[in-house]
Formats: sequence, C-alpha cells, structure tokens
Amino acid sequence: MTISFNPQVKLSSGVSFKQDPAAAAPTFTEQPPVAGQVAAQPKPSGVKGFFAGISYAWINLTEDVQGAFKGVFAGFVTGTAIAGVDGLVSGAKKIGRKELKIGEAFRHPTRALGKVGKFLAPLAGLAVLVGFIIKARLTANLKTANVDHALNTGHRAENKS
Repeated sequence: MTISFNPQVKLSSGVSFKQDPAAAAPTFTEQPPVAGQVAAQPKPSGVKGFFAGISYAWINLTEDVQGAFKGVFAGFVTGTAIAGVDGLVSGAKKIGRKELKIGEAFRHPTRALGKVGKFLAPLAGLAVLVGFIIKARLTANLKTANVDHALNTGHRAENKS
C-alpha cells in the first residue's frame, strides 16, 4: 500500500497560500507485487521428489558428520593448547611456591593446572566444536539449495562451497 500526496500548491497574491482540500488528503492505493518476487514452488513429487529427498538426506548426513569430526579434532587441539599453556604458567607458579615438585608436574599434569585452565580449556574446545557444526549446517543448506535450484530450473548452479 502506498501513500501519495499532491504537492501542487495554488498561489494567490503572493501573501497567502491556498490549497485544494481534495488535493491535501492522502490517497491510498494497492501496491502491485514487486517484479522478481516469485512465490515458493512446491517440492517436486514422484520419482523426482524421491531422489531429491535422498539427495537432501545424503548431503545433510555427510556435512554434519564431517563438521562433527572436524570440530571434535579442532576442539581437542584448542583445549589441549589452552590447558598446556595454563599448565606451564600455573605449574611454574606452584613449583616456585613449593606446592608442587617438578616431577609431579609432569607425571600428574592436572595438578599443575589452575582453576581457570580447568574451566577455560573444555569451554574453548566446546565453542570450537559448536562453530564447526554451525558451519557444516550452513554448508549443507547451501548445497541443498543448489539441488533445489537444479531441480526447479533444469540446469545446474555453480557450486561455490
């Protein structure tokens, strides 16, 4: 819906402005649909729909599994790195205060960790895992959109993933 206003003003003797009352009232008109907007197309049915469903399931499964494995590995590396740095820093402080012997710090590395390292390392690993899973879901959505495009238009889109 659009609102239009007639800006034409009638001038009289240069001192006062007069305006037609009909022109001053805004008019409401229905807005036509925007060119380029296409209504959502229904999912393909029959054999084409069956193969599309298998394709969607396969894409989602493979992307989710890949994202989970990459996330677990990267999260483990991140958590281990944070725990290692905290273990060196906290362990050095504990050894300097004679709370821990050097041999014990290497035999039992969790004793050398501080409270912050014990909390931050798994939290950072979990954040990295979640990031990889979200990235995998977005990649799967992009690939299924490419499959939809290929089914609806009859030609393949360039795969940018």
